[in-house]
Amino acid sequence: MPKLLLFCISLLLVTAQVNAQSDCCCCEARALGQKDFDAKRYDSAIKKWESAKRCSDAAKCKDLDNLIAKAKKEKNKPVPKPTPKKTTPAQTKPNKKPATTDNKPKPIDAVVKPPQDTPPPDRFVKIEGGTFQMGSEEGDSDEKPVHSVTLSSFYMGPYEVTNEEYCQFLNAKGNQTEGGVEWIDLSGAYDDEKCRIIKNSSIFSVQSGYERYPVIFVSWYGAKAYCDWLSAKTGLPYRLPTEAEWEYAAGNGVKHTKYSWGNGLPSGKKGGNVADETAKKRYSGWTIFEGYTDGYVYSAPVGSFEPNELGLYDMSGNVWEWCADWKGDYPSSPQTDPQGPGSGSRRVYRGGSWYSFPVYARCALRNLFTPDFRFSSLGFRLARAAR
Repeated sequence: MPKLLLFCISLLLVTAQVNAQSDCCCCEARALGQKDFDAKRYDSAIKKWESAKRCSDAAKCKDLDNLIAKAKKEKNKPVPKPTPKKTTPAQTKPNKKPATTDNKPKPIDAVVKPPQDTPPPDRFVKIEGGTFQMGSEEGDSDEKPVHSVTLSSFYMGPYEVTNEEYCQFLNAKGNQTEGGVEWIDLSGAYDDEKCRIIKNSSIFSVQSGYERYPVIFVSWYGAKAYCDWLSAKTGLPYRLPTEAEWEYAAGNGVKHTKYSWGNGLPSGKKGGNVADETAKKRYSGWTIFEGYTDGYVYSAPVGSFEPNELGLYDMSGNVWEWCADWKGDYPSSPQTDPQGPGSGSRRVYRGGSWYSFPVYARCALRNLFTPDFRFSSLGFRLARAAR
């Protein structure tokens, strides 16, 4: 079979795996590890495959030991010394990428300044409590049974936490290790999307132009540590939203709409940053919201699209958002202010992201991974109790 055809088939398989999240913990980690392996990021691939072995359903992925051994072998291969050769004028010309109108990242060596050490103003939106029907009959099995949930009023941040805000936290606390990983993966990258926080000596800064983009490559531990730090700094009880609070707020309260923007397809600024025609130009094999263009292949600055009816931005799309809960089965009986299971192996994250197609951008969709998971489309937002 021609090499070009083999390459195309491999690329389609990888993008399909990344584009379609599943409820198989080890399957998802295995697919992400394969992406790193193909890009010769062997250490990252080994970490993801080792995390897959800790999944409760690891028995589904019987080849993990072989994959880890393969990656270690490739990592330890001696690097041959390059043979000097004479270059011609044509060979010394720089390679120029074709011009694009997509959101082109700025150079990683752009001039950066550390953010000032000031807490963000508390612009939180009060979400009035109420009773809604949590879950969905048209979704995955873990969205059932649909059950009645009553919530007390609470506050939620209108935006996802940004690079600039998280950078203040890192300059105060450092990038500590918890759960076996650092709070944020500063070297994290997926094609042209990457962590935009840079460490120079002991100072953390944001790459110029990315201050208002959502922070990504943050573990659940890193999200919770930020909440704890900001709470101590401001005296306000910041935390991650519960899964029930998140779904209620995303779906416009008791209305419980399918997407944060409503029940229909997205349209212009009333939509969100999801898998769209812009992304399909880059990833031709993706499933997308057909006919919709949001202008971004990857994440967008927070607040780039219109808020939902409650005044919250980017609840469907842009980046997935960690919730406080361990993953558990839904009960059939009515619940009041549910907190999720008392323990577990995987944490919930919600909301879809820039690569999510219709099924995965729904407000009722549940996603999950081990709390040490860090990825290019995963961030968080804050909540706090109403006083």
